Amino acid sequence: MSTVTSAEVQVCENFIDYHFKDPSLLQEALQPAGTPVRYSTRPYHDEGNKRLVDLGRKLHAFLTSKYFFESGGMMPDLDPQQFEGPAEELAAGDEYMEFIVEVQGDEISTGRTIIETQQAIFAAAWCDGGFDAYVKVFASTLQRAGEAEARKVS
Repeated sequence: MSTVTSAEVQVCENFIDYHFKDPSLLQEALQPAGTPVRYSTRPYHDEGNKRLVDLGRKLHAFLTSKYFFESGGMMPDLDPQQFEGPAEELAAGDEYMEFIVEVQGDEISTGRTIIETQQAIFAAAWCDGGFDAYVKVFASTLQRAGEAEARKVS
């Protein structure tokens, strides 16, 4: 797969309601794991979004643990491996998730890949704008997911 285009970055920014100061972060987040990433402003690497997926997992675990600790609850175990079904099935009816499937192309096969890409997008927002950016993108994504789920039920 070729490098994610600036047009695809802009579409994703519209979906997540956040505009990156450094769009190459979002470009990397959308790049399938294990595929080359080329930038004009940063060094080339061939890991795709793996670095951001790893950071996104750690940020998500830390922030949700903090939330559940402060609220007195227990943190649920959210493992991307539980989303091993077809990506198209998980994405059905959600334009944003369908966009991720389209951008990832042949590299995406399971819902797990969608979840990992989402984790990479959260990490990219963190790197770009800190905690406030992370929260904005996370909240926007949760709202969109809730709306998509409501459409599936009705």
